[in-house]
Amino acid sequence: MVLKNVIAEMRTAGKPVVKRLQEGKDFHVLAIGLEKDVTLKEHITDIPAKLVVIKGKVIYKTASEEIPLELFEEHTITVGELHSVTAEEDSVFLVIKG
Repeated sequence: MVLKNVIAEMRTAGKPVVKRLQEGKDFHVLAIGLEKDVTLKEHITDIPAKLVVIKGKVIYKTASEEIPLELFEEHTITVGELHSVTAEEDSVFLVIKG
């Protein structure tokens, strides 16, 4: 029910909704929901990660590029790279770390 909860909460949150979907010894998976025009602020990852869009459309932004990602597209997040994610429409994506 994690994904349904993310979708339900993002309708009124006005900010990113982040829930842990799964975790293990050396990995975890986050489900992140963003309403249209909401941004997950700039941050870095210290372990390998991949972003996978499962609803909507987002823009992955770094200092040097903007990468549009649509339904079922994925992007490898570079360790140590400052980045943000902005929703172009109501969106949910997974971040797989580890």
